[in-house]
Amino acid sequence: MTLRELLHAAYDTGNMMKIAGCIQYTYTSDTDIDVIGTRYKNVILEMLELDTVETLKGYELYIRDMIDADGVAVADVCLYDTDSQETAAVDLIDWRELIDLPLRLETPLDIISTTCHVLWELTFYGSTNASVIEAHKQMKQDIDRMDKDNLISYEEFKKELDEID
Repeated sequence: MTLRELLHAAYDTGNMMKIAGCIQYTYTSDTDIDVIGTRYKNVILEMLELDTVETLKGYELYIRDMIDADGVAVADVCLYDTDSQETAAVDLIDWRELIDLPLRLETPLDIISTTCHVLWELTFYGSTNASVIEAHKQMKQDIDRMDKDNLISYEEFKKELDEID
């Protein structure tokens, strides 16, 4: 199954409000269900119309169960490199590169819940492909402007924070 096939399976069977309800319950309980439904219906329709850009050969869209820092089970959505078996963030990638990737489903979630988590992750930086691409460009520009000579490691940063407490 690909992302496109997942979206068709969830959306074409009239489950938009179930998807919106899952997003509302899981991620954003203070947002009106109709606003969520409209936003994510538009996201799905845009994604389903996309042409594929095949730059991620050897990758899969990976949906798995994980335990977060608080000990709570969560669904994790990321890229999976089938050669190296490494994972990478997926939230700033052009949707055209993702839409026809195969899914690696390692979760007992149903199609509605899986769709909910995938959509939330892919729309973290925007609810259109153009806005995600723009956020990616902006982040690259920010990285290029950084003073790399003054970077510190995470361990150094954590030590400084601990000293503040």
